[in-house]
Amino acid sequence: MSARCTEGAVPGGGLVLEGVCAWHGSAQVLHGVSACFHPGRLAVVLGPNGAGKSTLLRACLGLHPVVEGEVRLAGRPLRAWGRAGLARQVAWVPQRPGAVEGFTAREWVLMGRTPHLGLLGLTGPADAARADAWLAEVGLPGVGDRPVEALSGGEQRLVLFARALAQEAAGVLLDEPTAFLDVRHQVALLERARGHVRQGGWAVAVLHDVNLAAAWADDVLLLRSGRVVAHGSAAEVLTPALLGELYGVPVVQAEAGGQRLYAAKAG
Repeated sequence: MSARCTEGAVPGGGLVLEGVCAWHGSAQVLHGVSACFHPGRLAVVLGPNGAGKSTLLRACLGLHPVVEGEVRLAGRPLRAWGRAGLARQVAWVPQRPGAVEGFTAREWVLMGRTPHLGLLGLTGPADAARADAWLAEVGLPGVGDRPVEALSGGEQRLVLFARALAQEAAGVLLDEPTAFLDVRHQVALLERARGHVRQGGWAVAVLHDVNLAAAWADDVLLLRSGRVVAHGSAAEVLTPALLGELYGVPVVQAEAGGQRLYAAKAG
């Protein structure tokens, strides 16, 4: 099962991967991955540890070399965009924040404005006010002046998401964005991601929670050992049979309150 991955199948832009292969040293991590991510849809990538999910997202950003195949963004090869052009098209929420010392939450969010600033890269009071608004939007009102290193791991994740919103890019790639978040903030973040796609953008999120994917995803890509197990709408892909194949354990499905729920079948 695989979605059609052509420019005609991705109207108005979006992201297309065709036969993407990637290596870490001498080990091949991605094996001919083809997928398409559409404007107006939230896609989720699921797979066991070591499946190549993070490598896939990094390849979509040009942060990991693609040895074979091609990544195209809005109909153009990724390499044709250039660094600044790519930053205006795609925002990135990584697993780990990197160096945070010496910055406030507001300053961190304002880094997302870099692709839109002039040669001097200066921000003003209006930008600061917008940064505070983005922080409030992800559930962190009033933290703009706090040092990033003083925030919890979950709060740092939310600041990273606010920084991605500040980029005002068409696409957002999120690598395990709900890790370390409580349920309320998981829901708030995914709801905001859905808001982005409702406005015509696109988003791809790596998740480990199948039930979050069932609740929020429009499309799902199942990845195992660097190969696509299935790719299509959430209704088509999230089945006990395919999830059992993906994770190597029996999976059962139930419904509660109109919501599909999944669990590993007990021995």
